[in-house]
Amino acid sequence: MATIAEKPTFLNSLVNELNDCYRYRYVCYSYVQTNLRLRYRRSFLGFLWTLITPLASYAIMGFIFSYSMKIQVPNFLVYFFTGAVFFNFLSVGLGRAPLAMLENENYMRKLYVPKLNFVLNGIFLETVNFILGALALLVLGVVCQKLSFHWSMLYLPVPILVTIITLIGATAFLSVMTVFYRDIKHVVPLLMQSIFFLTPVFYTINQIPERYRWIVKLNPLYHLVESFRIPVVDGVLPPLEHFVYSMSFAIALLAVGIYTLKKYDNKVVFKL
Repeated sequence: MATIAEKPTFLNSLVNELNDCYRYRYVCYSYVQTNLRLRYRRSFLGFLWTLITPLASYAIMGFIFSYSMKIQVPNFLVYFFTGAVFFNFLSVGLGRAPLAMLENENYMRKLYVPKLNFVLNGIFLETVNFILGALALLVLGVVCQKLSFHWSMLYLPVPILVTIITLIGATAFLSVMTVFYRDIKHVVPLLMQSIFFLTPVFYTINQIPERYRWIVKLNPLYHLVESFRIPVVDGVLPPLEHFVYSMSFAIALLAVGIYTLKKYDNKVVFKL
């Protein structure tokens, strides 16, 4: 007697999507290598532009905030640059998120590649750029005797990994939604500009009146930035609450993103 096929669960769909994506992993490798090569082709300074561009803008902001505003934060420039560079990683990743499908329209129409690969391409590219820039800044800080290496820096891969998971979920969701609602690609960059000032990057949470601090703590980007900054600036591990909150948010966002990606998998191409 014929049996009715069971409907695959979300977990099974996720596993199948990841397995399918792994089989096409060389698409991501090729994308990252090609874009890095093209980005710095015929450039004398090469990847250093990844460091110079944000460094120049943050240097001006750091000067203004540290002298004009008289912010009383010990070792302010290290505090500010560490938070700003990591926030820039988040901002660029989320800013590119709505374009993941739109930028790959031609590929999606001509050949089969799991859509999750298109989500991962931009994230891995920006992760490589961030790691190169962050390492350069850390070395520069040590050379200038503004900071020293601490054993707590071994924890830094954790917030980076949580951020990657967050970006995967956000990109999967936003890239699909942008196919149907194109205004999203204009809204997200504006939203990130607002979130920058709502995240303690150039100020500390202690400078906010205590009755309003709970609002800042609802911001998952605050917990990610602090998880990266505390091991560098203070030389200690960040409080567990930062990991628990940011990881819980990342997993929830990943579930929403993968669900959206699977639900509209067969509709995206026809809407592009």
